[in-house]
This record gives sequence, C-alpha cells and structure tokens, in this order.
Amino acid sequence: MNLIWRRSTVVAFVLLALPGLVAALLRLQSEPTDALGWAWLGFVVLLISATLIGSGTRRLSRALVGLLVGAALALSLWFGADTLLGTAGVVGWFAVLVTTCGDFVSRDARRPDSLADFYAAAVKARRVRNNPEQQEIVERLDQLAVAFAHYESKRHLPWASLLRAPQGVYLHGPAGRGKSFLLDGMYDISTSSVKARFHFHELMSALNTRVNASPPIRFEHAVRSLAPRASLIVVDEVNVLDVASAILFSRLMSGWWQRGCTVCISSNQSPEQLFRSVSSSHDDIRKLTESIREHMQVMSLEGADDYRLQKLSADDLYQYPSSAATPARFLEIVELLAESPPNTEPVPVGDRLVPCRQQALGVAWFDFAGLCGGPHSYEDYLALAARYPNLLVSDIPQINQLDQARRFAWLVEIVYDARKRLILSAHVPRDELFTQLLSGKEHDIDYVKIVSRLAEMQSSEYNYSLA
Repeated sequence: MNLIWRRSTVVAFVLLALPGLVAALLRLQSEPTDALGWAWLGFVVLLISATLIGSGTRRLSRALVGLLVGAALALSLWFGADTLLGTAGVVGWFAVLVTTCGDFVSRDARRPDSLADFYAAAVKARRVRNNPEQQEIVERLDQLAVAFAHYESKRHLPWASLLRAPQGVYLHGPAGRGKSFLLDGMYDISTSSVKARFHFHELMSALNTRVNASPPIRFEHAVRSLAPRASLIVVDEVNVLDVASAILFSRLMSGWWQRGCTVCISSNQSPEQLFRSVSSSHDDIRKLTESIREHMQVMSLEGADDYRLQKLSADDLYQYPSSAATPARFLEIVELLAESPPNTEPVPVGDRLVPCRQQALGVAWFDFAGLCGGPHSYEDYLALAARYPNLLVSDIPQINQLDQARRFAWLVEIVYDARKRLILSAHVPRDELFTQLLSGKEHDIDYVKIVSRLAEMQSSEYNYSLA
C-alpha cells in the first residue's frame, strides 16, 4: 500500500507537469522570448526535480517544495493558458494534493526520520539500554541511509551506470553488543523501495537452492533473484564455516557490488578473521577480504567488558537437577543477558511460531518439549542461533526418542559452530542425557561428541571467549 501511494504521487506530479510543458512549448514556439512560457518551463523542471531527482532529500521538504511549485504552476495555467490546459493543471494539482496526503498518512510516513530518532525512541521506551559507544555507528548509518536514498533517486537516469554506490558498513564485535539492532533499525527506517535483509544462514540456504536447482540456474541469475540491481542489502550474523560457503559468499558479494548494490554486514569477526576456520588461499576468498575494505566501512562495536558474565557461575550454565527454583533462576539470567525488556511472545521460525518462555533482544528461553519435541528442521535451529546470541533450554529429560535426540544434537552443533551461548537445565547429569537405548540406533549422531561439545560450551573459558 505504501509503495502504491509513493508511485501514485510520482504519477500525479508528472501529470501536473505535462500541461505546463505543453503550454510552455506552445507559447515559446510562437514567441521564443515570452516570459510566461519560460516560467512554465521552469516550473516543470522544478516539479520533476522535486519528484524524481530530488527524492534523496527529506520527504517533508520534498513534499512542501512539490506542493508549492505545483500550486504555482496550476494557478498560472488556470489564469494564463487556454481552458483545456488550465483545467488539466488544476485537476493535476488536486491529484498531487490527494496522493501526497495519502503518502503521509501511510505507515512509512510515521517512521522516524533518522536512526538517531529511532534509537532515542527505543531508549525512551526502554526497549534498549542507552550505549554512548553506539552513537558514532548510529551517525554513520544515518549518513548511509541518506546517501543511499540520494543514490537510489538517480538510478533511473541515463547515466546511472556511471554512479558509484555508497559504501556499506561492516559492523563487527562480540555477541550481544547491539550490531543487529542498529543495522535492522537503519533498514527499517529506510524508505528505499529496493532493499533486502537476510540472516547469513538463510541467505546461504537460498543461494544453494538456486545454484543446485534442476534445471540449473546460472550464478548471475541467482544473484539477481536474491536482490534487485542497486539494492540496499543487510546480511546479519555472517559466520563462514566451510570452504564451499566461503567461495559462494565471495562470488555473491562480488556480484552484488558489480550490480551497484550497497551491502551492510554484521559479524562477530573482523574481515581478516572471517575466514579463519577455512583456507583463505582461494582467489575468491582472498579477493573478498580485500574488497570489503574497498566497498564497506569497517566499524567495531566492542563495548566494555561484559561484567554480566561475572554473575554467571558454572552451575548456572548447566543446572542439574531441575527444581522448583530453576525457573526463577532462568528468569534472572534472561534479565541479566537481555538488551531489552523481556516478553513472552512466540518466536517466528519459518512458517511456524515456537512457544517461548521469555525472549528479548539478545536472549531467548525455550522449554525442551517445545524446541526439540516438535517438527523442527535443521534450518529452524540455524535461524534461532543467528537471531539470538544466548539460548536457554529448560526441563531437558533423559532423551530416549530418536527424533528428539537428533534435534537436540542439531541444536548443540549449530550453537557451537556459531559461537553462541547455550544455557541448560536438565533432570539428569550431562553424561546421562542420552539413554543407553539409543546407542547404535542412530548412526548420524555422535553422542560422545555432543556431550563433549556441551562440556566445552559450559566452561568458563568458552563463555568468556564470547564476550
């Protein structure tokens, strides 16, 4: 609906400009020095500029300029042109008035004008805690949003292919510092009609689906299908774990940059560390590390030491046995790790809603039955790990069902590979999580490895390394 209003406003401005253009050409054809003819021609140029070329300015300023110029042109046509052109000008003016008002009562018109306003409102509403170290990043993302809006307004011009897309932002730092919140905020307030947002694992899954489709799709077509030309693209939680993904991601980024896209990334690793777990000798991988510095401004959101971790003991990371006091302690941990006030809304994963005991920015708490007892896929757990740096799972029984064992093993492996935090409460010791009845019945689960992973993830060294 908002896009329809914006396009209708542009059409109305152009329809108002046409009578003025015709009237100007008719007068200048018979009298090249006619002042009114040149005035009409100037009005038309100003009107089109305010509508199309000047769309990178603030929407309110653009609308006021367009309305004032449009009013002057409509009145001038009514009193100075023939009846047909004068009537067309007045009708066009009313169309401009209606569509502009419609644009401003639409949802987009109620968005904050800047990320700084969005951030201040979030702090005031207690959805996030004020962090002075984020202000420089907020300012840079605001500059990027304005620059991209200006760039987008020029992409329809004949010389658009010669324009250089604004530099994106590569934002890196430890988990829980607000990287995703800031990039998502910039994305949400952007008025761009060509933008796309992905979690890294969802993006790679979509890219693999296209590349391996039958019949096969050319890689260039796969790149184009994921985002239009000259798009604003946000990729959250980039974490490259294998060579194949590294090469695909490198080729994807190169394709987007060649198509004039502005890409923003959040990651726990700096560009030089991004491929530390894979060989970086491949040309595509090496070139990507160099190109990131060229096409993106690299910014770090390190923050101060996370003193919240000092309030977590080893007993908190794996609570056994579960007791009546466990839910209260889990609630304390959620409030400790949360970057916003917690709520009990279910978490959307794919096309389903997963029941959640508590969730907030940076943390989510699930019961084992809801998270591993239902029909959840590997991709579901990838999405959760990409979204939350801290996951809590309570009421874990001794697992004796193959499907539950498989899903829990997926969860542990994914959280471990993503370098996120996993806090558990169980009815049995860690070494007894999987019943002996499962031994040998599920060959794709290495139970010893999963228990070993859990022991490492619940060590102080692992948890402090995430901060």
